[in-house]
Amino acid sequence: MSWIMTPIGETFGLELRRAGIENARCAWTREGVRFLEDCPPAQRAAIEAVIAAHNPGTVVSAVDEVDERLSRDPMLQRLVAAVAQVAGVSQQRMVEEMKAVDVRSSGRR
Repeated sequence: MSWIMTPIGETFGLELRRAGIENARCAWTREGVRFLEDCPPAQRAAIEAVIAAHNPGTVVSAVDEVDERLSRDPMLQRLVAAVAQVAGVSQQRMVEEMKAVDVRSSGRR
């Protein structure tokens, strides 16, 4: 296992997903990224590209976090659709309400 020692911030996992890297064969802490022995070379190169572009000071906005959760969680998508139907509002309206609640509760924008 090898390490790349560089500061890692809270957006790193989101950045991996946005780069299309699923089931990344690595682990990370605030101090750096550790590649697992079975990490394929192509995936390692893709992860290294994310590391190179990563800004550890970036903060995930509450709105981005809701969008990210909805984009990758089919069960959450179905739940939103069901609640929207019961509430008599569109799914888009329900998502906007979720974002507003998340922003208010987190103190983030």
